This record gives sequence, structure tokens and C-alpha cells, in this order.
Amino acid sequence: MCSTEVFQETEPGSPDFDGITEDDLTVALGGLHDVHASTTRHMLAVIGEYDRRQAWRQDGAFSMAAWLVRAMGMSWNTAHTWIKIARRLEELPEIAKAFMAGELSFDQVRVGT
Repeated sequence: MCSTEVFQETEPGSPDFDGITEDDLTVALGGLHDVHASTTRHMLAVIGEYDRRQAWRQDGAFSMAAWLVRAMGMSWNTAHTWIKIARRLEELPEIAKAFMAGELSFDQVRVGT
């Protein structure tokens, strides 16, 4: 069973947990965490490359942070944090490699960068 198949949505954004066991929820949390962690790793890699290319300029933004705030709805604080981490990962290839392999979590990388 896929982690996202544990529950049915009765309405968009409103999962129905009737009949779902705690074991099913544990599996769902683990699977969803893996998806979230993978998405975060790839998002940081793309942010780093987008910033390196200054692709944000093509939309008229004055910085990568401004682009993330406008395009992704991030707060300024979150945008600056993600950019800082993405830039540091480019400077720390061994940490970046371990992070991309799933050996380090976002929280571990955030503290270490």
C-alpha cells in the first residue's frame, strides 16, 4: 500500500481516516516524510541553480528572495533561509552529496550550513 493510499479524501484537502489503523498512519507518515524530504532536496538544488543563473531577472524580480516570495508565496525569512542553504550546499560538496543521498535531513543541513 502506498502511503498516499492509506486514506480517502471525502472532500479536497479533507482526508477521511475512518477505519485507518495506527499502523497504516505510521506507514503513511513515513512515506509522506520521504516524499517531502526528496522534494525539499530537489527544490534546494533547483533554487541554487536558478539563483546561480540569475533566472529570476527574467521575471523582473530584483533578487532570488523577491522571486521566491512572489512566485512561491514564501515569507521573506523562508526565502532567505532556503537561498542561504542552497548557496552553502554549492560550497560544501560532501555535505550536498550526503544531503542529496538522504543521509542528512533538511534540519541537519540547515544547522550545519
